Amino acid sequence: MQLDGRFITKHPLAEHGEVEVKEYEAEVAHVTIRVLAAMATDFGTVLQSLPPYGDTLVAFSPGDYIVTNLPPTHAWTVKAAVFEASYKEA
Repeated sequence: MQLDGRFITKHPLAEHGEVEVKEYEAEVAHVTIRVLAAMATDFGTVLQSLPPYGDTLVAFSPGDYIVTNLPPTHAWTVKAAVFEASYKEA
């Protein structure tokens, strides 16, 4: 599965009915950050725009989280252990 995480308007897994996209939040430097996230059920890549390097494919595995800012404009991957230690469901 290849997802485009650049310049988006909705979570890239939103079209996949078997995947539930939820809102999460984390506290970083006394600021609450809200994101949309869904756990990947398959192997794949997310095409990310990483200035100044340009577009880059980032791999994900089942159990990793695909995360977007809120409202969605970009998507990235986060390993499950890191995501679950940092974010809580909003």
